[in-house]
Amino acid sequence: NNFINFFNLLKNNNFPNKKIVNFYYFQIGRWDIQLLNDQKIKLPSNKTTEAIQQIIELLDREDFKKYKVIDLRINDKIIVE
Repeated sequence: NNFINFFNLLKNNNFPNKKIVNFYYFQIGRWDIQLLNDQKIKLPSNKTTEAIQQIIELLDREDFKKYKVIDLRINDKIIVE
């Protein structure tokens, strides 16, 4: 049920689902997404819709393509590795 809700949230926000390799769910109610290019997206447990919209914008930016981890778990911060 959690997966279906999350997947629909991605779909409704036009996330490029074909780029996803794996989904990871954590009991605290948050998700990580691994993409085809080996990037890992760490989403927060709250404000997930806003984080998905933000990550879509970031993935289109050339300067974010070099990072392997994009972490949006902390409000109003983007942590990259």
